[in-house]
Amino acid sequence: MKIQRDYVLAHLRKLEEQYGGYFGTDIFNLAEELGVTWHGLRKKLNEWFKIDPDFSSFHYLGRHIPSITPNEFIEIENRVAANPLEVKSHIYSDINKERADSNEKSLTKPTFYRAVERIHIDKRYPWFSYKKIELPLTYSVVDARDSLSTIFSYLDLKTYGGADIQAIYERWIIAKDWFSVYGIEPILFYLEILQRERQQRSLLTSIQPDQQEDIQARLAFEIQVVFMVECLDLLLEEIIHRRGRIQQSMNASRQKVENKLRKEALDLMRLAIRENLQKSSPDIKKLYTLSKTISENVKARMVLLRRHKESYLLIMKVIENLVNTLEDGIVFHTKEGSDFYKLASNKTIWKHLDEVTKKRLTRNPTLTKIIDDGNEDIAQFLAIDRFVEYIRYGKITFRGSYCFQDIGTRIKEIEIKEGAGFFTNEILEQLIAGAFSVDILPLCETTNIHEEEEMTLPAWVDLSSVLREVSNHVRETSPGWFDEHIALFNQQTDSMFDMEYTEEEFAERFYEAVGFLGRNLRYRDSEKFWNLRYFIQRYVTEAALTVELKFIHRCMERINGNKVEAVILDTIGVEGRKKSILATYHGRYHTIGMADLRAVSVEMLPVFSSGCRSTDTEAMNVVEVIKEAQEICNGGVKIYSGNGHTTSRVAAGMVFLSFGVVAAGRILHKPTKPLGEKRIAKLRKNIGLLNRVGKLLREEPTLGRVIASRKHVYINGVNVRKLIEDMGYLILYNVGKIELPIDDLIQTVEKSNYSHAFKCCNKKILNSSFEVALFILLTISQEKSKNRGRRNY
Repeated sequence: MKIQRDYVLAHLRKLEEQYGGYFGTDIFNLAEELGVTWHGLRKKLNEWFKIDPDFSSFHYLGRHIPSITPNEFIEIENRVAANPLEVKSHIYSDINKERADSNEKSLTKPTFYRAVERIHIDKRYPWFSYKKIELPLTYSVVDARDSLSTIFSYLDLKTYGGADIQAIYERWIIAKDWFSVYGIEPILFYLEILQRERQQRSLLTSIQPDQQEDIQARLAFEIQVVFMVECLDLLLEEIIHRRGRIQQSMNASRQKVENKLRKEALDLMRLAIRENLQKSSPDIKKLYTLSKTISENVKARMVLLRRHKESYLLIMKVIENLVNTLEDGIVFHTKEGSDFYKLASNKTIWKHLDEVTKKRLTRNPTLTKIIDDGNEDIAQFLAIDRFVEYIRYGKITFRGSYCFQDIGTRIKEIEIKEGAGFFTNEILEQLIAGAFSVDILPLCETTNIHEEEEMTLPAWVDLSSVLREVSNHVRETSPGWFDEHIALFNQQTDSMFDMEYTEEEFAERFYEAVGFLGRNLRYRDSEKFWNLRYFIQRYVTEAALTVELKFIHRCMERINGNKVEAVILDTIGVEGRKKSILATYHGRYHTIGMADLRAVSVEMLPVFSSGCRSTDTEAMNVVEVIKEAQEICNGGVKIYSGNGHTTSRVAAGMVFLSFGVVAAGRILHKPTKPLGEKRIAKLRKNIGLLNRVGKLLREEPTLGRVIASRKHVYINGVNVRKLIEDMGYLILYNVGKIELPIDDLIQTVEKSNYSHAFKCCNKKILNSSFEVALFILLTISQEKSKNRGRRNY
């Protein structure tokens, strides 16, 4: 039978387009199709390849079609190179999933793992090789793991009077010296770790010391990175805090010192007058000298500054050592900041300063003259005070810090499409005109809590059965429940671990863990709880609870039809470990520990709960709260409210820019006048810049606290922090015209603080969320029982 040239040519061209060439099996199949022998077709092809130019461009790829395509092999190679510690079964599952979507035959495991073996991977700590970190030959995982409890730890950094800033600095220096073996700056890896939720310590604890050394090395490195950055932040925060304590002490003593000085001055005047009356002619010169006395408030300030000399010199000693260690890691955004440091560290003297710097240092012409008259020690104390103030407000930043970084540089890096964002010209004009529409209806649906309406529970309730029923209901009504937990686990661990449980096993253990932790039990209190220790260390995290709360809120929405559109914020002081470096005194609740910051819906359903410093306000952390509230409530939150600490101008600006949420809490200093024309003109000019700030806050809500703590964030000479505050002023100016049910809201929330579900007994930050989760579980169980006509639990 004659072989048709055109048919063979068309067939080979089709194979070339699809696969980049042909295989020997393709020729065999074509021969069967044409009804000729394989040898005959092969002979004819060899002839055409030599003499026919149309056949010269075809590529022979081998005898058989490989089971792994070139694209699949490239994907395997790229993923193994990018993350050498990724569990290989994840790559295998993803490839087979793509094949299933294309109705192709699944890849066999032996074939897949043979392909993996062909890829060259460094045998010794491959993740560090990928990150271009050269480990010394003396590096030991055992030493790295031991250092986490001896060096990279906050133990013994607190004295009776508070944090020991000298000890913090010395610990940071020791840790920096240990960390220098990696040859990199920790801040370069901190953001990546921050985005994956920090659970490295619990993951490392779940690994036996003689297993998975590559993963242990990476986790130890990441824990060390977090410590290096956050210890530096803690040191700077405590320096600012120490300066604040000095100011508090000076303010408390100022009146007493001034009165003493006035008494001494009056006694001196009386004595001079008495002496002059006894003389035949008055001593005019002495009387004139008395009339030129310095005001008592300036004298008192000098006395108090000298009284706190030791504290100021301690602060300066730590700062000077820190600056010498960081070298170019500190950025002075103004010339005055650099001059203040030089004066404080005795690198320059008072008379060498220009008049503008002197004026900004003293802020008092009389004090300037006094210093000129030989009181230069006062200038040094003032320089130390101003230097710390510049760090606090953002005029001095640190490259290795997160909380004291240059936010302006981060904002510049944000790319945003024109017209994207919540802030538009139209909204700005409405705000300026006082015609911005604020829907307060979600806040007016508050559920009143009365003691007589509370349930009377039986003497004993077996909550394990409640948990099982809730678990089944959530999974039945939430398709993809387990898949989302697996995806979260892989994202948090960067795919270094595999899910070790089936859906049923995971759900059972997860809800049991919530029940045990909600009861504030220790592991040794229950054998069953002890057996959950490994599961809790590896799988029960804040992010996992957030995902579960999201599923639960969806169930609640389906049951009662109420969508959460408003949240109410509040904090309550919680006792903590008094030896903890983060435990501080709460002025309103008189507790030593932390503040439990929570957000609830108007129906008193928990939405958010987390620990923060007792010195923080709700307004400082509001971006993080709203971020999580939007995730849990499916982006439905439009307005938030609360008492005076929840609402500030900068907080109102930040939450609107990032999520389009309106701040409608109690306004302590209610705006009554329209914003000035110059400030309005700056807002009109920088709408795009403000939307870039909103995008940054959406992606990284922890920066909300950083911006709220500042007064200066500069980009090309524009103070972005001031722009955010001006925008918040306009929002509160419009909200202030509306009569809000603040008192009813606050009373309801305060009552909820004393309900069992909201009492945070544990000292750990995580466990406030466990209590919240338990409360919602019980609420869903009650709603299900009502719908089924059963007895309420």
